[in-house]
Amino acid sequence: MTSILIDELRLAELILVTLDSAAGIWVASPISNEAFRVLEGGEVRDRIRVENQAYACMLGGPEGKTLFILTSKTSDPDRCSTEKSARIEYQEGTCAGAGLP
Repeated sequence: MTSILIDELRLAELILVTLDSAAGIWVASPISNEAFRVLEGGEVRDRIRVENQAYACMLGGPEGKTLFILTSKTSDPDRCSTEKSARIEYQEGTCAGAGLP
């Protein structure tokens, strides 16, 4: 387990999206190509690495335990329209989502 400190600058680089039923917050991080789950106090409990930049994530699916991660090679609008690298990746988890973002 590792811990992180999220200051204002770091927080601006991350997109907080979804809370799970165990009070974990799933974060999409385009700068590290991953989604990770943070517990109270800043402990990072889980990490899901992806090939491209992770811009958003959300728990859903039939039991609410599937983490959907929106990824792309770039966020530049011109490159997005020509490269078409955006994907929705997913992985099953153990905790269901707790409400909507």
